[in-house]
Formats: sequence, structure tokens, C-alpha cells
Amino acid sequence: MSAAAPAGASTRDRLIAACETCLRRDGLRRTTMVDVAEEAGVSRAALYKHFGDKATLVLAAIDSSRGGDSPDQRQDQ
Repeated sequence: MSAAAPAGASTRDRLIAACETCLRRDGLRRTTMVDVAEEAGVSRAALYKHFGDKATLVLAAIDSSRGGDSPDQRQDQ
């Protein structure tokens, strides 16, 4: 699991932290969904349950690094 994810983090948070790790290490083009799942210690099915594609995952990681909620986590008020 990624060192950036705190112990007890949700699967979604672990995936985002793993994505950030993979992006730093391998870059956008070389980072794959399989890499992220392996880094987070989850199955590909678990990854795709939370993020339907690489673009959605990368956007969530960028948003998280900026301190915001990803669009699918925001509540309409």
C-alpha cells in the first residue's frame, strides 16, 4: 500500500494516494489502473467500483492534492 495513505484510510482514499504515488513515480502516460490497484493493495474490481476510468481517478487525485472534494463527492446544496 502507498505510504501516503494513512492507516485505516477508506478504499477510495487509498486509491487516490496510490494514484498520486504512481503519477509521481511513473508519470501520467505510464501509470495504469492496474498499477494503481496494486499500489493500493486492492483488486481491479474494487478500483473500478470507485473510479470508472483513469481520467476520473486522476482528476480525483489532482483535486485531493489541491485540498478539495472530487466532483462525485460534493453535495448539491
